[in-house]
Amino acid sequence: MTKHYRSEREKSGEGVKEGRDFVYSFFIFDLGSNLIVAYGYSLKSEREAYEMALEVLRDLGVEVDSLRADKYYGKSTLDDFPDSEVYLIPKSNATIKGGKRWREMVLRFMRNPLEYLEEYFKRERAESLISSIKRHYMLRL
Repeated sequence: MTKHYRSEREKSGEGVKEGRDFVYSFFIFDLGSNLIVAYGYSLKSEREAYEMALEVLRDLGVEVDSLRADKYYGKSTLDDFPDSEVYLIPKSNATIKGGKRWREMVLRFMRNPLEYLEEYFKRERAESLISSIKRHYMLRL
């Protein structure tokens, strides 16, 4: 792979068409052990990689206690993890309208933003692990 998604996005002013020159991946980590529990990949879209990782997770029968996902994941993520504590950052135009879990999550964020963000940013450990894996893999190419 010779192109980096973020670099290409910045060059083109945010709009990079999915399915062109990239491999999309989605990892689900256990933050306690730093182990990858499930992953998915796709040549088409990040959403497809996410769906593949969910399928692996379901096949393994793994129960997720909590999940932290970046700004591209929204209300539908709550449906994918009905028994989990989900931490998302609502988009700037988000409303409190929606299902009960969405309202509860937004209210948790509004009532105690520091505590919520402290939990949410535990995902940075996963980002560091992904970066490390990619660097290791790229050195072998």
